[in-house]
Amino acid sequence: MAHSIKIILAVTAIATASPALAQPKVFGEAGLSFTHTDLGDAGDLDARTIHASGAFVSAAGLGIQIGGSYLDLGIGDGADLETFTGDLHIYGDFGTSKVGAFASVSNLDEIEIDGFGALDLDTKISTYGLEGQSRIGATTLSAYAGIGEIEDVSDVDTVIYGLGASYDLTSNVALAARYDVLDSSVDGFDDADTRFAALSLGIDYYVDLPNAPLRLSTSVAHAQIEDGDFDEGDVRFGINIAVLFGGDTSTRRERLFDTLIGAF
Repeated sequence: MAHSIKIILAVTAIATASPALAQPKVFGEAGLSFTHTDLGDAGDLDARTIHASGAFVSAAGLGIQIGGSYLDLGIGDGADLETFTGDLHIYGDFGTSKVGAFASVSNLDEIEIDGFGALDLDTKISTYGLEGQSRIGATTLSAYAGIGEIEDVSDVDTVIYGLGASYDLTSNVALAARYDVLDSSVDGFDDADTRFAALSLGIDYYVDLPNAPLRLSTSVAHAQIEDGDFDEGDVRFGINIAVLFGGDTSTRRERLFDTLIGAF
């Protein structure tokens, strides 16, 4: 965690010194999402998420984004896992681009198994690293890279990174794509490497309502897991509805940084 503190302090120093003065701004969103993954003979994964995030950017260009989420993951027909996540982003806002650091903590609360009852996991998973976002015309590009840690597990090394892009077709419709990778290895075991990669494509539709503008999203993703001789892929589908506050109500609105939930 000391590494993440140093990163955040360094980014804060850069952010307060570099960006030009501008008007302060506040924006964010709150929403619901559902994702379905067909695992074949292993059953289905159904993820239901409640999430909210908000950002404040000072006149000096220092941005702070805070978010939280609750994830209920249904595993097959017999298990249910609950996860709570909190995340913090500190960044410098340079107008059409922003660069900063992120840190998130996910708490695996309990897993309920039919016929056995509830098992209290009480395990924390932390991720932290660097991230950036840039707006070029109708296109928004994003990237992140970082590391992950599992509480009380010191011999597992995890690296995460990803790229994202969105393109505004109209003022109400945008196309989105992203690629995320997680590489995990166990110290002392060369054949214990695990790689998870996912490529997703989606579409966002903005509904410009007077009091509560909405963003409706749908996506499809292909995920691949490689672990030694095991190599398996799956397809997942997702839908999301979010209420937006602050900023523009169309595709031109500034995008929040992504929250990494349950990366492991």
